[in-house]
Amino acid sequence: MDHPEKQKNLNPLWLVWVIIVTAGLTFWLTATYYRSTPVVPAQQNDYLILNQLKHYVDALFLYDVPKADMLDAAAHGYIQGLGDEYSEYFNQEEYADIMISVTGNYSGIGVVVFMNSDGFLEVVSPYKGTPAEKAGIRPGDIIYRADDMVITKENYN
Repeated sequence: MDHPEKQKNLNPLWLVWVIIVTAGLTFWLTATYYRSTPVVPAQQNDYLILNQLKHYVDALFLYDVPKADMLDAAAHGYIQGLGDEYSEYFNQEEYADIMISVTGNYSGIGVVVFMNSDGFLEVVSPYKGTPAEKAGIRPGDIIYRADDMVITKENYN
C-alpha cells in the first residue's frame, strides 16, 4: 500500500513560541551579565573602588549621610594615603581654624571654653588683652547665654 506522504505543516503558534522563548532567554542572559558587571566610564576606572563603595552605601546603608561629609572624609583619606607626615587635607572650617592659629587673628570675646559635665559652658581661661579679660571673666566662670541665646549642648559649636 502506498501512503501518500504527509507534508508537515509548521504551526504558526509554535514559531511564535520559539521566538518568545529565545527573546526571553537572550534578555535574561544579557541582564544577568550587565547586573554583575559594574558600568563605569573609562576615565573613572581609577576610582572603581570608590564608585562601588558609593553604590553599596547608597543602596544598603540605613541612614542618610550628607554627600559633603562623605567627600570630606574621602579627601582626608586620600591625602593620608600618601604616607607623608607633612601632607594633610583641611576642609574649609579646619583651614579657617588653622589660619587663625597661624596668623593670631580670631573673633569673639577671647576665651577658651569647654562644655562641662553638667552641660554648661565653662571658661578655662581668657586670652590676655581681650574683651573677656577686660570684663573680668575668670577661669571657672560659667557662660549661660550669649546675647539672647541660651547656650546648650545642642547649639554649642
